[in-house]
Amino acid sequence: MKKSFIELDDTLYELKPITKLTVKEYNDFIDVAKKGEEKPEEEVMISILKALTTMKDWQLESLDLFSLFQVDWEKIMSSELKKDIKLNRNYKLLDKKYLLVDFERLSFGKWIDIDDIINNYPEDMSFVLAVMLIDGDYDITSINKLKAIIEENMTIQNAYSLWFAFISWRDNIFKQFSGLFKTPSEEDEQEPDIETDEDDEGEFHGNQWMEIAYSLTNEDITKKEQILGMGIIEVLNWLAHLKDKREAEKEAEKNSNANRIH
Repeated sequence: MKKSFIELDDTLYELKPITKLTVKEYNDFIDVAKKGEEKPEEEVMISILKALTTMKDWQLESLDLFSLFQVDWEKIMSSELKKDIKLNRNYKLLDKKYLLVDFERLSFGKWIDIDDIINNYPEDMSFVLAVMLIDGDYDITSINKLKAIIEENMTIQNAYSLWFAFISWRDNIFKQFSGLFKTPSEEDEQEPDIETDEDDEGEFHGNQWMEIAYSLTNEDITKKEQILGMGIIEVLNWLAHLKDKREAEKEAEKNSNANRIH
């Protein structure tokens, strides 16, 4: 593998494979990089340089730590991460194995939780990954515990690949079922089939998804868990069926009224 180097204080230092950084190491770096002219704590800078380069302690002693900002890290890291996007199905974190469920089999309940996180905490990648990988019933405590494990033990390459694959799949779902995520134009006199406070991209947020979940129970609260346990694709197909059915009924009623007039 070809080695990469960065220049700090007119000296070249070998760059460690960025893809091997843990999610926490990556997040720590991003946090410092975003500070711009602000001076982060010296120990944080040293920790980051040790994580990203092969520098030794004696080399750090005479280095201007803030020369770190002279490097276009965002470009370097983005380029490295995109070189080898590979989705794994099995992840071993600490002594436990985690199996990634096929996105197509994702439960409606998990879809709602993940969608809510993406909309409210768009930069918290490990939060989303924790919900994806956790098995069985979960709550905020168990999610936060797995989130911490992911940040400390999963490489940024694995995390980024999983995140990229899911977001790409999610975008395709919105395109595939675009008819469900659009409201009629202002000129359309018909009421929308699914009332929602959509954003400009036509996507639902967590509270609208829950409203849909409750509507599918036919006001029988005992069916809530059953609905949330259904696969997201099954739910979307059913919503599409209901939409087509309502449109057919409206068309039939319109034709019936027209025949009465004549």
